[in-house]
Amino acid sequence: MKLSIILMIGLLVGMTVALLDDPDTKDMIKGMAQDCKEQEKASDTDVDRIVNKSYPETKEGKCMIKCLQIQFGVMSEEGKFLRDGFMSLASMGAGEKEEKLKAAEEIADECSVISNEDLCEQAFLLAKCMHDEAVKRKLTAE
Repeated sequence: MKLSIILMIGLLVGMTVALLDDPDTKDMIKGMAQDCKEQEKASDTDVDRIVNKSYPETKEGKCMIKCLQIQFGVMSEEGKFLRDGFMSLASMGAGEKEEKLKAAEEIADECSVISNEDLCEQAFLLAKCMHDEAVKRKLTAE
């Protein structure tokens, strides 16, 4: 459960797509996204797509992901992937499980090369990379 919540938060910061179908967890994620939703003028649909294991399709939704990644220390204001922030979140979810930490390091290696001049698109691509790499390593369901 703890790793699942971190992975759910992870989408918001660009790590992966939500795992849980628990309504309380969905409400928690919606609450966490509210400031960024307002700041980036994203819609309820953009938030719902994240909560329902999908990606926003709008520019505003992608910018909401950027805002959340910056808020959680996974991406800098300039769009650079922040490995230390990512690993800090990953270690909270992995606990003592060495294989999960190793997988998180591999994901960080794979996704750190993502680059796009548009910071919202950069955040979206980073989120997608992290999800895809987590699925490859069986850390989350597709």
